[in-house]
Amino acid sequence: MTTARSCRAFPVAALVAVALAVATLIALGAATPAQADTIHRSYVYQGAKYKIEADYNDDDDDGPRGWYLEAEYRGPVNKKKTSYTIPKSFKITYKGKKRTVHVKEIGDRAFYKLTKVKKVTCKANIDSIGDKAFYGCKNLKIFNAPKAAITSVGDRAFYKCKKLTTFRSKNYRINEIGREAFYGCSKLKSLPKLTAIDYTDDDDDDYECEIGTKAFYGCKALKSVTVRLRSYELLVRGGAFENCTALSKVKLEGSDGDAHLSAKAFRNCGKLRAIEGLGKLESLGLRANSLKGTPLQGKVTGFNRNPYI
Repeated sequence: MTTARSCRAFPVAALVAVALAVATLIALGAATPAQADTIHRSYVYQGAKYKIEADYNDDDDDGPRGWYLEAEYRGPVNKKKTSYTIPKSFKITYKGKKRTVHVKEIGDRAFYKLTKVKKVTCKANIDSIGDKAFYGCKNLKIFNAPKAAITSVGDRAFYKCKKLTTFRSKNYRINEIGREAFYGCSKLKSLPKLTAIDYTDDDDDDYECEIGTKAFYGCKALKSVTVRLRSYELLVRGGAFENCTALSKVKLEGSDGDAHLSAKAFRNCGKLRAIEGLGKLESLGLRANSLKGTPLQGKVTGFNRNPYI
């Protein structure tokens, strides 16, 4: 009888243990989500709106264990100011503790058609500027983010910012410039040096720098562009630098990379007499009218030095 009672009791004890184990796993899963969770969609801090996400790191290889909070800057509350500053970070209370929120992005349409803004200073180490972020800011003169490792600028981000003279961020970080990103920025004088290296995905060896369709169309004050290829790829989409009449220098740094110039890529860039670094490229592809209206028309042709293709 004792044996029988033990046999009957064992399944009950086992079920309790299993239930406790499952509850523990569920609790752990709740505390360590697989991906970032949005905790605030429109959090207001010092006169600006932010979207805040929280992510839990349980892998020592990715830095200190614990919660990591980051924010997307979504725009000012007071839209009549002429100058704005985007902070590096701020603090909020989350899960019973004061935690630092790192500002990592300027969101889509953040300053959309704010016609009074003249200067934006970014203290944050942002990595991207969203689509139409500064669309139609016709009086914006300066975007200054000297410590920001910006890798991408979205479609029409600075579309028709006609008075923009300065766009400043870290060199050799931007590898993606969207369609019509700086279209009509006729006073833009210079750019940070671009790169074909992808800093966000180290496992992908098919890196490239893409300059979107009409990205700099009509940037009549832009004088030079530098891109570091280092064995990777440059894609210049249709009309990307069309009518950049002051553009006299394009420099391709590195070696063994590839470049592809789409239709009208440098059309009517009348001062463009040389593209430095062509002799080191593995291949160059270009349309017949890629360089139309430049001194290079008919002097530069496509080639492929790879004997296996």
